[in-house]
Amino acid sequence: MNLRDTYDKIAKGWHQDHLADDWWMAGMERFAALLPLGGTVLDAGCAGGTKSKILADKGFQVTGIDFAPNFIEIAKREVPEAEFQVLDIRDISSLTKEFDGIFLQAVLLHFPKKDIP
Repeated sequence: MNLRDTYDKIAKGWHQDHLADDWWMAGMERFAALLPLGGTVLDAGCAGGTKSKILADKGFQVTGIDFAPNFIEIAKREVPEAEFQVLDIRDISSLTKEFDGIFLQAVLLHFPKKDIP
């Protein structure tokens, strides 16, 4: 089983288990403060959309991507005002939109350093 299959299998439970996490809030606040009001944000590795929801609530236009289809299903249900698609961050060049900011948290740790440009 590869990493995508693993996250796809555990998506529902993982999402529920991490809803109360807030260790990332201060970093998100700093990130959001750097963006123009109403700006566009790519939430790369969005999982179930928890952080996308906060960004959307701040008035940003959010696009979330994750490589696990079950996470994207959850995100679409939880954050209908955002746009979500199944996409591996290594294929980000296939996106046609430009973004004012990219929120990427706890994602790169899943890749060997040699695979991160």
